Amino acid sequence: MSEQGGFSYERFISAQQVALFRGDMLIPLNNAAIPIPRETIQRLVDEFDTYDPPHLVYAIEICDNRAPDIVVRHLPRLLRNKDSSVQAAVARALFRLPPRCVDSDLIASVRQALTVVQQDRQYGLRDLLPDLEKKLQLRHSSTT
Repeated sequence: MSEQGGFSYERFISAQQVALFRGDMLIPLNNAAIPIPRETIQRLVDEFDTYDPPHLVYAIEICDNRAPDIVVRHLPRLLRNKDSSVQAAVARALFRLPPRCVDSDLIASVRQALTVVQQDRQYGLRDLLPDLEKKLQLRHSSTT
């Protein structure tokens, strides 16, 4: 992913699951100074449904870290993914959302998505709705 310090979409797509998580592939994820154009982030979001779980986890992490305003509307449906690593990535993304990205529609969508999450996985997500509701309150209090 880091070719001369940048993000290569083609390399991301072509990487096998094992290669995807090699140290040099994680550099763009962990280094916000490495630019990733918004068009590339939008492309990643647009193609979420085509990725295997490791690519989807990586894409969620990149998009959430770089452009939460682009990825936010896709997170509730991705929370329904049957892969626990994808659900965990979505939960991390939701917990990291800035208050400006949280609204009542998002909370309602997350609440609905949680109804289909396996019971044994819901325990780890129990703080998700209270966290989003707190962010919504912060958002409202900062605008008044």
